[in-house]
Amino acid sequence: METWILVADASRARIFDLEDGQRLKLVREFSNPKGRARAQELVSDEPGRLAKGKGRQVLSAMDPRTSPHEVEAKHFAAQLTHALHDGRVHKKYDSLALVAPPHFLGLLRDHLDAEVGKMVVSATHSDYTHVAEHELPHHLSDTLAEISKAAKLR
Repeated sequence: METWILVADASRARIFDLEDGQRLKLVREFSNPKGRARAQELVSDEPGRLAKGKGRQVLSAMDPRTSPHEVEAKHFAAQLTHALHDGRVHKKYDSLALVAPPHFLGLLRDHLDAEVGKMVVSATHSDYTHVAEHELPHHLSDTLAEISKAAKLR
């Protein structure tokens, strides 16, 4: 059984293939520089304002309802889930583990199609994107145990 592990946050992601239940082999890396950008670097202009009252500006319906960072995070999550979908279609893996900070993990789950969602055997709420590849198995010990348990049940 082949297992992929996605380790991601809003600005960086890596997909690993789990070999022999312990060794991680890098399959693909993704980068989203906009995930680290400042808000003013993501928008081209200030949002419109509606003046109400004397000399006083009040937030109006013209303000964006979603922050620029949230929009970029959603785009990146969609890009990653597309790659997971392609991997499933090409039978590159049988099970999947997701490792991401809580908010980004939610965005990933929102974008997963039903078939890929069925393959998720573990979801970890942690940010390990900056952990070196050779140190990841130590940090992912609970995740690896969940993957092993799921493999025995299949």
